[in-house]
This record gives sequence, structure tokens and C-alpha cells, in this order.
Amino acid sequence: MGGYKVQGKTLSAIETLVKDAIALDEAGVCCLFLEGIPREVAALIRDEVEAPTIGIGAGPECDGQVLVFHDLVNLSSHPPAKFVRRYADAAELITGAVTAYRDDVKNGGYPNKPSARNERNPSTSQVCRRRVAPEPRRHCFWTSGTGPIPIKDTQPESADDGGTTVSRHGREEACRRRS
Repeated sequence: MGGYKVQGKTLSAIETLVKDAIALDEAGVCCLFLEGIPREVAALIRDEVEAPTIGIGAGPECDGQVLVFHDLVNLSSHPPAKFVRRYADAAELITGAVTAYRDDVKNGGYPNKPSARNERNPSTSQVCRRRVAPEPRRHCFWTSGTGPIPIKDTQPESADDGGTTVSRHGREEACRRRS
């Protein structure tokens, strides 16, 4: 069907819909979903077939009704079909919740209380305060068969002194310089 187009507006379109519905019923379908057709056409099809008819924008004459959940609670980004009745506005609720969260993070309101995961730990605080000068890090590059090869000792905050340093992206170049 594609889009919100009403089907079965002309006599030939109605005849085609009824013939197709009868053929499906004779083939043994368990039900027929009638979407976007005039209620009179839905009633005509219902009277012609044994299978129950389920309407979605096909009027109250069908044996049952269905409404897409996202339309029912307004979780769609597009305008609804004319027959849709919204029973809740989840889009407004979700947008409000996300906006409130964003605002809390921006203004420091979240997180504001220590939780079990981020409470101050006295032993961690002591270790952090005692750390005056970091120990040198040894950058290594693993080569097959020879094991780790030390490239350079560096201080984490040291300035570039022209030596060879290794990062994830510069390993090959460092090895070429070393060999």
C-alpha cells in the first residue's frame, strides 16, 4: 500500500479487494487484515468471508481492531493517519525525561549524591594525595620471536625530547628507528 492512502474508492478497486479477500479465505487464511479501506467495503468483505476480519483504519464493522503501538502512544516521528487515536503521549514523556537529565548534567545536579559506586574511599584518596612524581613508564613493542623490546623510558608528563616514543599508531616507525 505505502503511505496513508485509502484503498477501494472506485468500483473496480472494490471488486478487486473483495475477489482477493475471497481467494485468501478459500486458501485457508486464519484472518484478514483490512487496512485503510472505507467501512462499507470492510463490511462487504466481512460478509463474504469466513475468516475473521481485523481492521486498521477500516471502520468498526470488522470483527476486530488493531492499532500500531507506536501510533497508540505517540512514539512516531511522522504525523499519524487520520484514523489514529492517541491514548498517551510517550514522545512528550520521553523528551521531557531526556531534557531534564541533560539539564541536570549541565548544571551539576546529576550526579550530586555519592552512590555505592562513587563514594569517597579514604584509602584511594590517600594514595592519590601521596603520588608526587610518577614512576617512569617503559614503552615496549612486541615483535614475534624476540619478546618485548624496550623503546624508551618516559615520564607521563614529560616534554618531547626528540627520542623515540611509541603509541598505538607509531609502533612500526619506532621499530624501524630502533633496528
